Amino acid sequence: MIHRNLNTKTIFINKGKAQISNPAFLEFNLDTSSSVPLQGEMIAFTDSVLLNDLDSKFTTSSDIYSLGVIMWSISSGKFPFENFTSQIDLVNRIVSENIRENPVDGTPQAYIDLYQKCWELSSKERPSARDVYIQLEAILQKESRNVDVNMCMCVT
Repeated sequence: MIHRNLNTKTIFINKGKAQISNPAFLEFNLDTSSSVPLQGEMIAFTDSVLLNDLDSKFTTSSDIYSLGVIMWSISSGKFPFENFTSQIDLVNRIVSENIRENPVDGTPQAYIDLYQKCWELSSKERPSARDVYIQLEAILQKESRNVDVNMCMCVT
């Protein structure tokens, strides 16, 4: 299953569980014909492979890239690349310079390593959704003793 539009506005928490919304973009066929139109602020969540080649097809790896950006947003409490005023400039910098957001101080290194692996330039280097889940569970178990509930933020 491919979502094709994962971002911080399509994930909600309900009774302590993350839920993905916007099923209109869901794609059950791995051979997706074309990408959804790249629009506004959601470009920050779009796989750099798709930004570089607009004829590229969405894959599960594209969703993993988006998940990595979402994970960064969770750790920072910010929207990615919020200081960019030009979406064209943002696309050009992502494609030509492979820019990514910087890790936030205080974020567990294992979490940083995981989300950075999700947004690897080569889609073949990205983990599977199952691998992300397993690694997040391990990070949560290790870090759960250090979590301050008052520090949790909601990214919108």
